[in-house]
Amino acid sequence: KGARKDANGAAKKADSKEGSEGPKQPERANDEEEKLEEFHAKPLILSLLLFVSGYVMFRLGFITHWAAAAAFVISYVPQYNSKIEQGFGCPSSWYRKFGFLTSYLSEKVGFKYVLHGCRKEDFKSVTQAIVAILPHGAGSIGHCLFGAGDTHDFWTEVLPVERRSLSASILFKIPFIRENTLALGGIDADKQVAANALRRGLSLTVVP
Repeated sequence: KGARKDANGAAKKADSKEGSEGPKQPERANDEEEKLEEFHAKPLILSLLLFVSGYVMFRLGFITHWAAAAAFVISYVPQYNSKIEQGFGCPSSWYRKFGFLTSYLSEKVGFKYVLHGCRKEDFKSVTQAIVAILPHGAGSIGHCLFGAGDTHDFWTEVLPVERRSLSASILFKIPFIRENTLALGGIDADKQVAANALRRGLSLTVVP
């Protein structure tokens, strides 16, 4: 009975301590996740260096167009096989604001955000969120314009959080569409990938 009483007392003390400290914050990435992210980034750097080198040598006349094409393929393979979409991705802040699928389409559509039933002040205490975007539509253009794009200032004026966009796995299998998705902040829409991103402290956008 004495041991049970001590255990109950310790449990109550722990609960009161947790309550006084407030809600638990999302766990940060551990050392293995940091190493994984670094490993994923290295093939991207290698691909860029090989591609630029091949292009410069072709323009200077040192290699033929066939050799330049071979250099492009060789440089692309490490990036394609990097599996960076299963980590934390590699978003481009420039592309999110000025890329084709953001700036051009945003201008054509006249895309803007409007807050309904809430104010900007309501988001001041929000440090992490999962933002659902509906409907999916053809090509998930809404996700590109709002969730991934930065042309409308929602992610700077209302909810300035670091975020990633959960994207279908097939998008990372198609060349060029893969790069576009990565540049917009896309990561694989896998449960474990999403959980790792949340533990890292990232926010997520998703089209259910």
